[in-house]
Amino acid sequence: MINSLLSFGAKNVSPEILEQTLTVRGEIVNEIEKNCVTKTKNQTTWQSLLIAPRGSGKTHLTKVLYHRLKNNKDISGRSVIAYMSEDEVGIADFTDLMVSMLRAFVRYGELGSDTLEEQIKEASLVRNSDQRQIFVKNILKSFAGNRIIILLIENFDKILESLKENGQRNLRDFVHQYNNLSIIATSQNLIADIQNSQNPFYNFFNVSQLKKLKFQESVSFLQAVATAEKKIELADEIGKEQYLGKLRAIYELTEGNHRLLVTFYSFLKADFKSELSGVFVKVMNDLKPYYEQFINNLPHQQQKIVKHLSLNRGAVSGKGIAIACFIEPNVISKQLSLLFEKGMIDKNKSGKDVFYELKEPLLRICFEISENPNGLSRLFVDFLCAYYDSKTIKSQYLKYRYGAKFQEASIKCKYENEALFYSLALNEDDIEKISFSHKLFDRIESLSELDNMIHKDNDWVMKNIDNAYENFKKGNALADEGKYEEAIGSFMRSIEVNPQNDTAYFSLGKIYLKLEDTQKALDYLQRAIDINPNNSMFYLAQGVSYSLNSEYRKAIEAYKKSLKIDTNNHRAYILIGLTYSQLKDYDKAIEHFNKSLEIDSDSTHVYIFLGDVYKAMGQIHDAIVFYQKSLEFDDNNINVYNKLGKLQEEINKTDDAIECYKKALLINAMDFKTTFNLGLIYAKSVKYDEALKYLIEAYSLNSDSYKVCYNLGLVYAQKRDFTKSVEYFKKSLEIDSENDLPYVGLAIIHLFEGKYEETINHCNYAIQLNSKRVETYMCMIYAYNALGNFKKVLEISKLLLQNDPKNEDLYDEIGMAYSNLGKIEKAISSFNSGLKINSNNYRLSFHLLGLYIRMNNLSKSKKIVISQKKKVDVILLSEFLTEDIFYNLFKYGSDAFIYSFLDFLIKLVVKEKFESALWKSLPQSLFNVLISIEDYDKERLAYIENNLSNLLSGFEESLIPLKMFKTGIAYLKNDERNAIYKLSKEERTLFNEAVIESRRK
Repeated sequence: MINSLLSFGAKNVSPEILEQTLTVRGEIVNEIEKNCVTKTKNQTTWQSLLIAPRGSGKTHLTKVLYHRLKNNKDISGRSVIAYMSEDEVGIADFTDLMVSMLRAFVRYGELGSDTLEEQIKEASLVRNSDQRQIFVKNILKSFAGNRIIILLIENFDKILESLKENGQRNLRDFVHQYNNLSIIATSQNLIADIQNSQNPFYNFFNVSQLKKLKFQESVSFLQAVATAEKKIELADEIGKEQYLGKLRAIYELTEGNHRLLVTFYSFLKADFKSELSGVFVKVMNDLKPYYEQFINNLPHQQQKIVKHLSLNRGAVSGKGIAIACFIEPNVISKQLSLLFEKGMIDKNKSGKDVFYELKEPLLRICFEISENPNGLSRLFVDFLCAYYDSKTIKSQYLKYRYGAKFQEASIKCKYENEALFYSLALNEDDIEKISFSHKLFDRIESLSELDNMIHKDNDWVMKNIDNAYENFKKGNALADEGKYEEAIGSFMRSIEVNPQNDTAYFSLGKIYLKLEDTQKALDYLQRAIDINPNNSMFYLAQGVSYSLNSEYRKAIEAYKKSLKIDTNNHRAYILIGLTYSQLKDYDKAIEHFNKSLEIDSDSTHVYIFLGDVYKAMGQIHDAIVFYQKSLEFDDNNINVYNKLGKLQEEINKTDDAIECYKKALLINAMDFKTTFNLGLIYAKSVKYDEALKYLIEAYSLNSDSYKVCYNLGLVYAQKRDFTKSVEYFKKSLEIDSENDLPYVGLAIIHLFEGKYEETINHCNYAIQLNSKRVETYMCMIYAYNALGNFKKVLEISKLLLQNDPKNEDLYDEIGMAYSNLGKIEKAISSFNSGLKINSNNYRLSFHLLGLYIRMNNLSKSKKIVISQKKKVDVILLSEFLTEDIFYNLFKYGSDAFIYSFLDFLIKLVVKEKFESALWKSLPQSLFNVLISIEDYDKERLAYIENNLSNLLSGFEESLIPLKMFKTGIAYLKNDERNAIYKLSKEERTLFNEAVIESRRK
């Protein structure tokens, strides 16, 4: 890792330097980090778009965010980070993007990423692009698991352009469907696509714009860079008032652009300014093709405007631009607006006038390269004249012009170039004076003499070096106080005096471990080992550094070297076990944990580690044993009780799981996770009052948890308290409006309430968020069935069937819809298709039976009844007798068919001892005939009555239903008003409720 900003290649700069030079950008980074961490902890996502021109520090901010999030203990284990820097190429579609994310996990050593390249290779062998996309998506989902994916991606505008509309929609669907992807992106301009309301990412991001640094902010930035590089004197100089003139010269040229500021910071500290001129030329020439390509794609009028603004520093009025570019006043306004929308220019209003200037100083300087006949070196010399006063330029020229002869050949050349560089900035009078006095300088015989001559009026102070031991002592004391930066300084001063001080290197290594700068830690620990290879603690610390760096094999090697020196170091065995766990080599992990226990059998954590390993292996009972063993040494570990509870749930030991959670609450009654777990397990156990008790408590502990609100909604729905259920589903949506489940819950409630239009509306909301959830569509089907919109039922069912052709229940819905539409043959075909998938589906069979009865097909009707006689219980049979058999039999059966089928059915029911189903369904079926008695003529009613009387004679249970049926025919069909009084008082009450009231409704 580089410990300098160089030319602002922030990708490779150490996080320590980046943090220290964040300066005025800190608030934006802190805000994005805070939101991302908060959302991740709550298992939700955060979408952010950072907009700024080239060279404005976007990579800097992204790298800082990466290191902060990577090292944030609150989300380590809850998140994985895909860091895709600005040089990411080759993304043509959504599959490419996912592969790039997976490779980013590998590149930065995300936990568990060691097998991803092999999986990507397998995916590449899938030839069908759709299947390949699903394959890669499954790799990504499997790798992330329950963790939030944080995608840090630069130049997102280019990525979206490459993805095109289809790829963008796939990415947006992925975000909605899995709700585990946070995107923190950067762009040079506000992306046109996301401003379009038809685009998938419209209003998707929280947008932040990086403004140019103001002058004082630029000064603070340069001072921070100097401080980060430990250029204390330079940092002090930058802070002094007399230095502001130099800084103003830099600011006028750079206009607060980060990249240019870093380049000119190098000027501040560079010994040879001429070399920086060449570097600056190279940077600008490297950028020229990019800007030229960008400008060449603009319309000609816009090209002229950009060129004019490039060659005129500062803001220019619209009228002035129109005149200089020969553009009509009625055209210039539109062209300037288009350039502003593209992010090319800024505009500022002063009174009635609007002034425009280029947004990127880099673009202006690239133009100046082409337009300046002397090249950028002349521009740089002009800057030099503004930066230095004439006295300083002259002294620098003298130093290099006359000091060259005292240098070696390679350095002499640098001195001569530097002298030539400063000579260009000298005015004619100074050149003449120096030329006149050159013999005075020619006679100088040493650099010291030259230096004394040039600076004879200035005092120079040499730094004193502290005693090595005193610095080492001071370093330890500072480290103990947590003053790590000061401690590092003391240790380094100690090493300068005594380079063989292995303990000082070890101390530096430990400090950098605490600072999580593993590369520096490894460097210093290796120096300690090189000096003293017999200290086991050195290797132990080295192994920890490798492990933090995800170099697990090297970590194990280091731990084993520690064991060779100290064979009883049980910590080394534990660390080896943990490292093998990371590698998923569970057998070796168990072996080394057990070796640790042989040395120290009372180690609580080792038993927990063993439990974790056995859990990962799927050996639940063994995991439970070790978790319980750990509690023998520490029975106050809430985390272990929760782990045990979850495992007991997995093996369906509900009571044991509840006991674990309650023990955890005895330790801390305010523990949210435990309280929530208890609410969930009681809900699964259909103990809704207990579930409510704990879920409400969990809500009081964390009212921002959408999961708690959603589960409260579910439990209240089960208790038929729809008002409360709706309240909590809505709260869940307030917390996470991107979650479809609360909408589904609301839809089901409205379905129960008979509010079918509202059911459909909520289902549509849910589908917008997650178009893959089958339950949502089924809810819509039930609503459309209730509304009698059977064409919609067909449409939705067939759509679902395309994705799930083996779903027998969809064939049932399609068959019923065709049946209700009178398309009997299509209905029969659909029911049969479902039965081919599952011949034991009794609902399909009875629905098919209903159609065969309507068709008076006696043989097929009998066959279905016989095939299903052993497959349903009394309750289901009574339901189907009422709805599918008696209804269709009485409604559509011919006289002969009614008698023959009834005779067969009654004998079969008696034989199979299903009479209770018959006596449960027969009264309701007869009541149904009476309710719609207008659909039957007198002869048919008489025939039904006679057949039933003949066939059911001898069954006492049939007497009252048949009596009520006969009375109903007389009362309702034959207008015999007194017929009702043939029934007893209790029978009349039942008749009124079952028939008369139903007819009124």
